[in-house]
Amino acid sequence: MNVYDVIALTIHSNDMMVEGRTVMQKLIYFNSIKIPTIQIQSYAHHFYGPFSSEVATALEEMFALSYLNKIIHSGFYDSYTYLLTAKGKKFTSNLTLEHPKEHTQISKIVKKCREFCELKPEPLSFAAKAHHILVNTKKTRGKYSRSDVQDVAKDFDWNISKKDVKIGMSLLEELGFVQTLQK
Repeated sequence: MNVYDVIALTIHSNDMMVEGRTVMQKLIYFNSIKIPTIQIQSYAHHFYGPFSSEVATALEEMFALSYLNKIIHSGFYDSYTYLLTAKGKKFTSNLTLEHPKEHTQISKIVKKCREFCELKPEPLSFAAKAHHILVNTKKTRGKYSRSDVQDVAKDFDWNISKKDVKIGMSLLEELGFVQTLQK
């Protein structure tokens, strides 16, 4: 599955809309971890955790090609709501038939994230950061200590409190990405 497919199915799995670019990035990050058929190039270290320029570009392309509507909420920082258009819904309807297994898995991930934190960007970001640390650093590889994650976060210039790590790791447990953790 390519990035466009994953974006469409992710939005579809949340009642045809997702609020926030960070939320989109993190949901797709979690989907790409769990579902081996998803092919996203790579994720870079970013202020809000793992970031894919491929996902960011695809969101803009899908908007430009009328698969998505993008509502901009102006403020100190602009925020975005992504909605499937009629064209996007038709595209997604076909995807649910072509990729039923992946659609089910994406729906489960979105549902668990929604139930855990109402798709608020901060907890999703904490979880994505924790996962990125766990799989990309030698110090934590194979270990699941919350204090290790907090210590290594500093190497990424991520200021994460004990509470943030606890929230992030709890979501990772819910998603089945890590086992029960040590303190």
